[in-house]
Amino acid sequence: MVIGAFFIEVGNRLLGMIASWDPEVARIAELTDISPAWTAKQFDNLRHQTARHRFEVNPDAVNLVQVNEFLQEKRDFLLRLLENPNLLEYGAFTALLRATLHVAEELDYRPSLSGLPESDIKHLGGDLRRVYALLVRQWVDYVRLLQTTYPYLFSLAARANPLRADSSAVVES
Repeated sequence: MVIGAFFIEVGNRLLGMIASWDPEVARIAELTDISPAWTAKQFDNLRHQTARHRFEVNPDAVNLVQVNEFLQEKRDFLLRLLENPNLLEYGAFTALLRATLHVAEELDYRPSLSGLPESDIKHLGGDLRRVYALLVRQWVDYVRLLQTTYPYLFSLAARANPLRADSSAVVES
């Protein structure tokens, strides 16, 4: 439930933002074209393929103001998630929360997000790449769990896939 709340409130939107700045997003979008008929083996293959993805973030495309505004708006929610004692058994998810909060903190510490030196943009790009890679891995695991446990939630997650620019929650057929 905690991981689901994260993706509903923060993860899906953040993943969509960061993925839109990945020059190789078409590859990851193709890999994650999930359907209700997917098998455990297909999810295992997806996990393997996403582990090999480079998770690049084009620094010229990144909208730091957009990320900052979104993360500052969701900061209390993210901090509350970290307080949940049930997360102790989910180290990868805790790492994702910490990395996300780190980006929020990095952005918040800067008096302005315009005119940053190239070295700082590169540093922030590295932080965003870390969040991106962790987000994709958690999203794949989350969607896989939904498929076996909550098929109606899985259906929405597959249709509204944040890694696909053409995704839509609208049921077409």
